[in-house]
Amino acid sequence: MTSGFARGEEIIDLGKLVITDSRVVESLADIGSSGSVITGEELRNKGIKTVKEALKKTAGLDVASSGELGGPASIFLRGANSGQTLVMIDGIKVYDPISTNASFDFAHLGVDCIDRIEIIRGPQSSLYGSDAIGGVVNIITKKGEGEPKVTLQSEGGSFSTFKERISSDGSLGALNYSFDISRTDSEGISKAAAKDGNTEEDGYESNQASIHLDKALSEESSLGFIGYYTGSIFDIDDAGGAGGDDENRQDKLEMFLAAPYFEQEINDYWNHKLKVSYMRHTRHDDDDNDGAVLDYLRSHFIGENTAVDWQNDFALSSRDTVVAGAQYNEERGESYYYSDTAFGPWEEIIPEKKADNLGFYAENKINIDDKFFNTLAVRVDDHSRFDEELTYRATAAYYLFPDFKIKGSYGTGFKAPSLYQLFSSYGNEFLSPEESRGFDAGLEKSFFNDNLSLGVTYFANEFDELIDYDLNAFKYKNINKAETEGWETEVKCHLTDKLSASFSHTYLDADDITNNEPLLRRAKNKYNLNINYEIIDKAAVNLNMGHFEGRFDKTGFPSELVSLKDYTLVDLTVSYKLNESVEVYARVENALDSDYEEIRGYGTAGRAGYGGIKITF
Repeated sequence: MTSGFARGEEIIDLGKLVITDSRVVESLADIGSSGSVITGEELRNKGIKTVKEALKKTAGLDVASSGELGGPASIFLRGANSGQTLVMIDGIKVYDPISTNASFDFAHLGVDCIDRIEIIRGPQSSLYGSDAIGGVVNIITKKGEGEPKVTLQSEGGSFSTFKERISSDGSLGALNYSFDISRTDSEGISKAAAKDGNTEEDGYESNQASIHLDKALSEESSLGFIGYYTGSIFDIDDAGGAGGDDENRQDKLEMFLAAPYFEQEINDYWNHKLKVSYMRHTRHDDDDNDGAVLDYLRSHFIGENTAVDWQNDFALSSRDTVVAGAQYNEERGESYYYSDTAFGPWEEIIPEKKADNLGFYAENKINIDDKFFNTLAVRVDDHSRFDEELTYRATAAYYLFPDFKIKGSYGTGFKAPSLYQLFSSYGNEFLSPEESRGFDAGLEKSFFNDNLSLGVTYFANEFDELIDYDLNAFKYKNINKAETEGWETEVKCHLTDKLSASFSHTYLDADDITNNEPLLRRAKNKYNLNINYEIIDKAAVNLNMGHFEGRFDKTGFPSELVSLKDYTLVDLTVSYKLNESVEVYARVENALDSDYEEIRGYGTAGRAGYGGIKITF
């Protein structure tokens, strides 16, 4: 395909590219939003296994897990709640529609199939609708090009952890393809913290598969398909802290995603893309009688989302582009829950419920003399459970000098109530959407022919109509407000062709205005240092150091605000290429054997080591 447009995932040498900020390919250097791109190469250099690990090492993001290997994992982008960040795989929303806040669980998402991760901070509902209150995380999978190749990987290490993987990508005539299949097994550690007397190991096994196909039908059109599956079985405990162990409780989770798409260049001024997607998310939580806190449990939750997105890109000129489209989605969910504890039996049945939304969006992107880059976006959403919602966003970036940019953005966002918040035993069908307003401003400066770069960004967000459980009314209500503000500082340095380093610091002041207390599990100060050194052409070493301080959580009944221990994590990865086809590697995680908690009462792994081999042919 050839035109003034760049196709959605086409690879162009413009440095780091982003699609998420404006739905079209553009250089990260030319956007007014605050964004980050984590490339597949960076993921491999750092020895990162999961998306949550990658996000934890990124400015502006906090991660909190209820234990290792399968413990539910939440992210907080600039302090926003876990369900207030839109998560996408190749531009397709992924989440659990029937969970409490309809969020995405990052516990099981690996990085093997990933080409890059795009993070755009600040409200983005003007392009993507519900959930994009704090920002967007878009996971772009490998598309494949060039001569086909196959990779075999095997890895083993601490906690009797083993991983096997096969992948292939490349081009077969007009077809670009990529697929990846992997399995991970581990005896694990206790989800409930061992220091509180919990010693039972909680095992974990997970299967993941992805496929991305793109076939050029002509120079002007292509047809593609995106597929993703993850299925995990893992042991969990009843609670964190003393007495939390449960030998029999086990969860099963599956997520399936399928999305065909068609893309066409109608003429030199008009591109359009039609994408249809289906996502299914299931959870089973079972526990047999064993005398633990939760004596008996049987539950299942089934959520589905069907979506259609029609996007049109109009080139009004070489420097003026309009993006406009329509997006429809219908979410459905049902659940069954039965438990029997010392407090007696409890049963809740939610028959199939649904909600749908139709949104229309438009954005204008203007480039003036390659110095001033401006975007204006607006969207109207018509949701079946509340009135129309109007959101908007404006961004600007201006180069005072070729190596000095100032930038800023302001936008609004909303999050629709989840099916659980609407229809459960505690539900409220009259809930309004949560709303946000966000502003940021910053500067970026490069030195020494771009070998050193500095970026500083100030941000502030307000969240209104937050949904929480009302203890007096015994149902969910729009009762809370919150505010976050802070600074993100990033420094990147290429010292030589073989030695590079990066440093980031995030300062976050996150407050629950309604209850006059800090928002939980967010670090007030977060630091990250990464050093990558290519010792020789065949060998490389990567050192990552992260420090986290100023976090709070709640524990006990009635709940009490407690301070979580500050901690430092050091990870070391070494790789060596025996030849063009074979690479061996070793990785040490938490090298200092730090004792810490992301959530009060839940365990984390101490020092751990892993080693493996990759064969590519």
